[in-house]
Amino acid sequence: DKLRPLQRTEIIFLSTRQRCPASPVIFTLALEPLACAIRNNQNITGITLFNYDFKANLYADDILLTLSRPTLSVPHLMKLISDFSTFFGYKINWFKSEAISLNRLTHPSHLNSIPVAWRSEGMRYLGVNIRSPIDSIFESNGPKLLKTIRDDLNRWTNLPLSLWGRAEVLKMNVLPKLAFLFSAIPLEIPQKWFIEIDKSFSLFLRKGKKPRIGRKKLVVPRNKGGLGTQDVYAHYLSYNESRLKARLCNHVNSFFIFISQVKTN
Repeated sequence: DKLRPLQRTEIIFLSTRQRCPASPVIFTLALEPLACAIRNNQNITGITLFNYDFKANLYADDILLTLSRPTLSVPHLMKLISDFSTFFGYKINWFKSEAISLNRLTHPSHLNSIPVAWRSEGMRYLGVNIRSPIDSIFESNGPKLLKTIRDDLNRWTNLPLSLWGRAEVLKMNVLPKLAFLFSAIPLEIPQKWFIEIDKSFSLFLRKGKKPRIGRKKLVVPRNKGGLGTQDVYAHYLSYNESRLKARLCNHVNSFFIFISQVKTN
């Protein structure tokens, strides 16, 4: 079918009505030229992985920049943002902006007096604590999430729920929190952390009593006689495998070799 021309042209000025459902979409479309300009600017260098230069990560009105060579990248970034603001009316609240170092070679002096807060202890982005070195990111998020889940399950233990209802609580209220952590932090997570999660699940299912059914039987699908509870470790592996498959799609053999080694270990 042929595309029909628009019957009416909509003119959008500098703002939309409050609570307008189209506002986030319009803002995303308006911000995309800035993101494209940052990615295409050769003087703004990011972190190269899998032959891709990671520079800008956008989510709604939050922008996360991962830059290298700050003495070169930061001045060109500031000029690009200034030009974009001049033409589009876009403004950044620099006093709410934060910066951290991903290694020991970057210092606040490299920011060229940009009025951003330097966080040596790390910063929080989309609910995830980010800090340096990268290996310590899980320690800043995993134990806190485990405590939150335990507190929630302890508070819900005395609710008049059946065994099936408790399984649904784990699926609907707890698993999304874990899935967000797995998707946001593609790092190695200690096995003992998953053991603690499974213990909390078992105690909640049995109302704090000693489990009578093994965890392996509880995760069996319901159509095969199990309870259909979630295998958290399997979800963790699936998130990481999906990333590997996306990045190594041109290297299928090495991908399957790596996965087989992970399962063997």
